[in-house]
Amino acid sequence: MSFRHDINFLRCFAVLSVLLFHFEVTAISGGFAGVDIFFVISGFLMTKIIFQGIDHGSFSLIKFYISRAKRIIPALAFLCLCLVIIGWFILLPTEYRQLGKHATSSLVFLSNIIFSAEAGYFDTASHEKLLLHTWSLSIEWQFYILYPLLILLFKKLVGAPQLRVTLLLLTLALFLYNLFVNYVGDGSQYFSLLCRSWEMLLGGVAYLYPLKASKSTRAMLAYIGITGLITSIFLVDSSYQWPGTMTLLPVLATFLVIFADHKDGRIFSLKPFNLLGNISYSVYLWHWPIAVLCVRAFGEISAIHAIFGIVISLLLGYLSFIFIEQSFKNFNNSLKLASYSLVSLVTVLVVTVSIYLVNGAPYESRFAKNIIVADQEFLNREPRKGRCLSEKATSSPRCTYGPEKSLPDLILIGDSHASTMVNAVVKSLPSDSSVLFIAQAGCPTIKGVTLNNSNAESCRSFIDNELANIQQNYPHIPILVVNRWSYYISGKLGEEAGARITLDDPNIGFQKGFNQALEQTWCSIADNSRVIFMTPTPEFPMSMPKNVARMLLDGDFEAPFVSMASYSQRNHVFIEALEQLSTSCNIETVNVTQSLCKNDRCFGTTGERPNYYDDNHLSEWGARLLVPQLTKLLN
Repeated sequence: MSFRHDINFLRCFAVLSVLLFHFEVTAISGGFAGVDIFFVISGFLMTKIIFQGIDHGSFSLIKFYISRAKRIIPALAFLCLCLVIIGWFILLPTEYRQLGKHATSSLVFLSNIIFSAEAGYFDTASHEKLLLHTWSLSIEWQFYILYPLLILLFKKLVGAPQLRVTLLLLTLALFLYNLFVNYVGDGSQYFSLLCRSWEMLLGGVAYLYPLKASKSTRAMLAYIGITGLITSIFLVDSSYQWPGTMTLLPVLATFLVIFADHKDGRIFSLKPFNLLGNISYSVYLWHWPIAVLCVRAFGEISAIHAIFGIVISLLLGYLSFIFIEQSFKNFNNSLKLASYSLVSLVTVLVVTVSIYLVNGAPYESRFAKNIIVADQEFLNREPRKGRCLSEKATSSPRCTYGPEKSLPDLILIGDSHASTMVNAVVKSLPSDSSVLFIAQAGCPTIKGVTLNNSNAESCRSFIDNELANIQQNYPHIPILVVNRWSYYISGKLGEEAGARITLDDPNIGFQKGFNQALEQTWCSIADNSRVIFMTPTPEFPMSMPKNVARMLLDGDFEAPFVSMASYSQRNHVFIEALEQLSTSCNIETVNVTQSLCKNDRCFGTTGERPNYYDDNHLSEWGARLLVPQLTKLLN
């Protein structure tokens, strides 16, 4: 296979884009599209290898898989082993167990599935996952496994002459499927093999339909492609659905460069570009853990930190390329290579699986008890949350807490913040009391508004169905309403990008419209039932368990708090609406600051133990602080 300097240039451009984006160079808002460039390149090269092998009668599935393993596994396994060793010295027990889980999923090329399952409302921040970037390697490996099998199957079914057209139609079909998934809005497309495959197949189309054109035409197409690539990393940002229609810009631009096959492009032959292209895989492997560790060490990535991180990433990538990639590339005995690769992979897998399965127990013995208690608060959540808290459903499982009765003694309704309170509510009532729990994560209990995300329709249906059910089947039953109102009104703390809801009537101001929507939702229900609203829980800019555990580890613990002034400022829209609701509809209020705040400060801990399992959800330990207040109100 003749060496393509233009493809090496694309590798250089792709890894540089990702590098600058992850080290937070502000102008490179679309640097994440570098991964899409890699996908197109992979599709082209794999198609070329497979079809040339088939045409010459020399294609072997086993040899194909070994060559891919030779390319990907050694450097990845070495990275995982290094991170496991480094993690022993710097990670908390829950973080170390998570690293074991992620390393295992990366080495068996299922990390895209794992990260997709983890992504969501309760997800750990991305800058705390050392191997998050391996999702793309898992997608590529899954493609490598399935693609040659698919080609051989299609060759048998439609015949060699129709194979090119079949793959072209498959590319189009998968792109349309990607758009359909975006339209449905289940949020699964980013880590999905099916939604990414069209990008790799389009790279294959560039090989299957070679361009027949003059040098000048090839040059023009290549430079149009480069212009498109440069435009994409500045124009695109994370607000777009990805992959989606905007993904066509970097993908088609990459396609044009490969399709043009412009051999005389001087820019493609420049040594710095070729060097970075050669080491791009190893640089990609190392850059993200370096970025994560920079955030961990410095709290943010400044210009100096970015320069330092990029230089270290390039250096480690170069060393990995020379001593790992090149060593295995020059190993010509396939049987021995496969044996060594397998032994290395199994060794690292055993280590990482062991870390995950033993739950970090030997590791925990290195820490003081107060550090372990703080760190483990991350896991101290309502045990039935996974089953009883709805996720993008149109109705609730309607779990009962306490003894089963024909009618509950109280209905607790809301979002994920309601799930944090359910056991505290049960403890606040007499022992023979029953609580009906109805909640959907990220869904405010209010009509007349629409969520500004993919959960909009299911949330609206959920609220309509459940409130109608309450009015019809549970009249005169007291209702406690618990939501994270500050998030819907102002966005995430520290990222106040505006409301996450849109009023159905846009012709009135937000405060007035929100007040009216809340009244129209609850006043008619309050005519027949006692309705109690809980004020929002104070929020913090960081995860309490990890932050507190790290402070204790460093010996500089100071109880985190937010001031009452900042709490009031963040929640003023809802507090005003609640005051009006209380007056007009005789609705009662549980003011959580009476239990969670003291001397104008709302603390994130009781002593050295976190009251939260993240930055805004009370843990079971924290929720218990509200039991005396709830007991007095509910009894």
